[in-house]
Amino acid sequence: VSTQSTWDCLKQRYRTLQLIMEPSKDHINELLLHRRSKEFALLKNLPSEFKLHQKEINNYLLLQIELDAALVKLPHLEKPIKVIQFDLLVDTNFPLTPPKVQTLTNFSTPSLADGRDLLLEIIGKKWLPSMILFELILSIPSFLARYLEEITKKENKYKLYGQFHLGERYDINDWMTMSTCSVFQCQDFQNETASPNHLYMVISESVFLLLSPEEKRKNLCTLNLWTTLNNLSKIQRDMDTPNKILFVWYKANRRDVFKQELYVDKSSQCISYIVSQLRKVNCNSDRVVRNKHRIHETEVTNTTVKKTNIEKILSDIEDSEKILAEGLTYDNLQILIAQYQQAIEYYSALGDTKFDVYLHKMKDLMMREDIAVCMASGPTKQSFHMQPRQSIPVSYT
Repeated sequence: VSTQSTWDCLKQRYRTLQLIMEPSKDHINELLLHRRSKEFALLKNLPSEFKLHQKEINNYLLLQIELDAALVKLPHLEKPIKVIQFDLLVDTNFPLTPPKVQTLTNFSTPSLADGRDLLLEIIGKKWLPSMILFELILSIPSFLARYLEEITKKENKYKLYGQFHLGERYDINDWMTMSTCSVFQCQDFQNETASPNHLYMVISESVFLLLSPEEKRKNLCTLNLWTTLNNLSKIQRDMDTPNKILFVWYKANRRDVFKQELYVDKSSQCISYIVSQLRKVNCNSDRVVRNKHRIHETEVTNTTVKKTNIEKILSDIEDSEKILAEGLTYDNLQILIAQYQQAIEYYSALGDTKFDVYLHKMKDLMMREDIAVCMASGPTKQSFHMQPRQSIPVSYT
């Protein structure tokens, strides 16, 4: 064999070895396509309790799994559910990139059906390309059984299940159709001279997300921030600028905080929704909803709001107003003022404009001359005659 032939043979072997060690992009795509084809074919062998539907969305293949709830053999479902639906999003780089797993069924409080990725909760470890979708889907019932058992324990009351992915794109329309979430438009002013950043705020039963929309496709947004509502330390709103809300969040160590000031459209509804979600999961940490207005400042903790019987307070106010109309005394006046204050604090914490009704009642009361005389006299048994006053209807939304 000539030296040239030996050299050509060595070069050919080197090129073959190089192809194996450093495959081309086309070769990698071919291997991935072959792997996905085998995966999807294997899914046809799923047990009859699993129903599978497939559709393509943008660069993803959506696998819709309808799971017979009878497979979850635990009595912890909050309501009778026959079918539990999960969505698996598989992109073109699967299995090099993991699938995303979401549930669309509300089977617990707080709900997991808010777009969070449950993959790590289901498989219990980091994703590896050697893992297959068939085994992932078969693991869902055991995850459900484990999860529904864990959330009944006190130590897991505020445990976080699932995650969202910072920097990834989400479709804001998905949250707008979820019964467990509300979406609010807001703006972030980094400084007074810069133009505002238009953002979307998404609030579910347990998480808070902030996303920035793309310029060309407004429904597609990049996730900038997400945290749990349990990390909320304080909400502060200046009633002179009611759309301006300061959010104060605990960091991971639960000692340090970070702050974010946003201008929120429908700020009252936003605050009311956050408080209602905290109450729904019986959250009793020391977070404060604070409203500043011209008369005075009130601070209301979530625990206080949760325990307040507003119907009784309003009924007591009505009775006290009648008693005061019959005979003004210092003691009766102090009782009514305290009841007005309770109503103001309650509605302020919820961001409900009804607080303004009782704020005006308090203000009108304190501006009356006979009330000023009574307050100056102190706690005596003297009764002051009250002139009848015209009833003025107050409207609110």
